[in-house]
Amino acid sequence: MATGSTCTVDDLSALVGYYDNKRKPSASPEIGQVVFTPVLNTERRPYIADAQRSDPHTHRSADMAIRPMDDAIDFRKKQRLPIAALHLGETEELVVARAKQRPCLVLAKSDGIDANTLPEGTQRNKALNAFGDIYCLAPIYSISSANKATSFGPVMSARIKCMMYPEFIYVPPSGLILKVPGIIRLDRLFWSHLFAASEPQPLFISNEILGVCWNQLKILTGESASGDFLEMRDLMLSCLPDEYNEALSV
Repeated sequence: MATGSTCTVDDLSALVGYYDNKRKPSASPEIGQVVFTPVLNTERRPYIADAQRSDPHTHRSADMAIRPMDDAIDFRKKQRLPIAALHLGETEELVVARAKQRPCLVLAKSDGIDANTLPEGTQRNKALNAFGDIYCLAPIYSISSANKATSFGPVMSARIKCMMYPEFIYVPPSGLILKVPGIIRLDRLFWSHLFAASEPQPLFISNEILGVCWNQLKILTGESASGDFLEMRDLMLSCLPDEYNEALSV
């Protein structure tokens, strides 16, 4: 890989604009918009809240033991007394996860289906709450600062700025909404209805950065990115300082 000690390009802001200041929020979140919403922490082995009825004479209270998921027993049929408030099926479990409200980028939207267009009866009743609007989100994580260390330290951040990894995209601060530099994480995509604890922000990523997102997603799916994108990526990689490449062998 070529490195460019004389290159003055630090991130994509030298080539394209990161934000679209002309777009205004509408009644519902749009593709390219930033929203704050709860993001689950991804555990390599999730935790299960093993619920047992605390009183054999009532099924509205339970005792719970929090433990790591056990492949041998979880999500298999279990003989347990029903707990009305949980509505757990025979092969269902309560998964416990930490969550934090984070900024997220809306990458796609699926418009809901009007259940009233379906035949009356079971089909319509089952569909009433099953097909609402839902959004594909890429969470934005902060990079390390002098006050707080994160997974994205100086070496990782420098490489991401120069487009080394297709799953990460650097974004600079933007006023009071994104107060610190961040990383769009395409490796943590998830879908959400954006119902609870969700706050759309008056901030939009530019079409150019959205194009970077889509090209990097194509790479992640095994497809070829556009020629323009590959040229831009080659230019950015050529600007990565030598010391951040040399760290690869450490």
